[in-house]
Amino acid sequence: MKKGKVSAIAGILVLALAAAPVPVLAAAPGDTASVSTDASTGEARTNLTLEKTEEVTPVYTVAVTANVSLSRDPQDLSFTMTNVSSPDSGAPMDKKVTVKIANAGYSGGLGKFAVWDSTNLNEASYEIYESDASATITPYAIGDEIACWDYGNHGTMTRRIRVLNYDSVKPGTYSGHIDYAISLDNVS
Repeated sequence: MKKGKVSAIAGILVLALAAAPVPVLAAAPGDTASVSTDASTGEARTNLTLEKTEEVTPVYTVAVTANVSLSRDPQDLSFTMTNVSSPDSGAPMDKKVTVKIANAGYSGGLGKFAVWDSTNLNEASYEIYESDASATITPYAIGDEIACWDYGNHGTMTRRIRVLNYDSVKPGTYSGHIDYAISLDNVS
């Protein structure tokens, strides 16, 4: 009889435990999960946080043609803008990256599109313009915007440079330079 009571109580207990909700404990951060033939599942957790305290400041670079050997035929001047922070994107909305001709000339003769032969004291004039495809060539002046990339644009822009008086230029070695001002401006 005692054995029957124990079996009955054990059966009631098993039924009560089976019907009762079992709390599921979530894994704590850093927990190690173990599995075996007796316990085929386990849990582990990693908590994630992100605290950003500064804005990402995009950086734009503009590469310009370093050297041009002027000749009878027009040559290319290339300007390449890259967003260093995000190479596949261009200038931000409402902004543009601009390249302006700040100055040109040679030592002692700044402010003009010319190269100088210091040995023979001769000058050769040149002009910079957008494209050979234009019906009318409009040359750039000092202070003009020569290249510009606005929202979403990036890559290379090519302008042309040519000697104006090539046939009348005396033989010699001429040199000069072009200075550019590069800025991030508001779109007007």
